[in-house]
Amino acid sequence: PRDMYEERLRRSKPDMFAWERQPSDFADITSLDEKLIRGVVRLGVERGRLSELALTEPIGDVLGKWKLTTGERPLNAATALFTKDTGMYTQFTMRLARFQGTDKNEFIDNQRVEGNIFVLLNEAMNFFRKHLNMHGKIVGLVRDEYLEVPAEALREAVLNHFLCKCLHNMAYVKSFIM
Repeated sequence: PRDMYEERLRRSKPDMFAWERQPSDFADITSLDEKLIRGVVRLGVERGRLSELALTEPIGDVLGKWKLTTGERPLNAATALFTKDTGMYTQFTMRLARFQGTDKNEFIDNQRVEGNIFVLLNEAMNFFRKHLNMHGKIVGLVRDEYLEVPAEALREAVLNHFLCKCLHNMAYVKSFIM
């Protein structure tokens, strides 16, 4: 039967049928944050990963080269990264909490944030900076400050949690953030 055939096909080629590789049902190129996309392009150019020509290319062409579109429609991966409106995507929500003690019965701070992956990552890092102890060292005229848990480790943990929860093919999207 057709449904059995399709299920076997999905199991044999999971990357091909992953959510992030499907065209977005709720977004088009204009609903993506062009300023954010240009910022990512700028970072790519600064780090030597992209040619300077990418700075002047149309957004649709940039997303196409990153394999984030199919025809004129963005894939769900593009939406996860660059959407301005997360209303139709419940997975673009993160709950951040700091609990009193070791159980989850009493909390000190509890926040719910919505947004694309960049917004969620930024909000999580702000939450950590607010609640974790910071220590610093003055070297000459410069003060170096560090969270009690390295910021790089926190960033990696947040990305791994969010991307594993929402996206099947984490490496595909994570490459744009790291």
